[in-house]
Amino acid sequence: MSFESENAETEKLQLDAFLPFELAVIANRVSQMIGNLIYTKFDLQVPDWRILVTLDRYGPLPPNEVADRTAMDKARVSRAQRRLSDLKLVSIADDPVDGRRKVLSLEELGVRVCRELVPSALERERQLLECLSPAEEVALRAILAKMHLHTEDVVATED
Repeated sequence: MSFESENAETEKLQLDAFLPFELAVIANRVSQMIGNLIYTKFDLQVPDWRILVTLDRYGPLPPNEVADRTAMDKARVSRAQRRLSDLKLVSIADDPVDGRRKVLSLEELGVRVCRELVPSALERERQLLECLSPAEEVALRAILAKMHLHTEDVVATED
């Protein structure tokens, strides 16, 4: 690693205009909005909620697929799955296809929590998007979808 001399002019990062920083700040604020909702109503944390709604959407999944779909690290998924199992929201069973791995499934209580939680989460999303026109929302969703695919490719090439 080399450092320029003290006299050399170096470019300073404009943090407020640095896209990764802006996205992180917005993502943290949105997570806090959802986190406050799910903690207040259900005493759950954001990783718990992400796992529940992922299983609700896609059905039973191995923990590594939950991690991939939620972009959470495997350790965080592991801690949350144990907590959700203890709360009787998720079951952990041997995979019938590959006995070496486990599969997470929603329990009946987990399904009920999702049915109660999802409308509130969608209302938070509506509140978040109310500052945009319908055309801006369509554009934002298209841009996010494009960036989502691109970041998957970038991460895959870095691995």
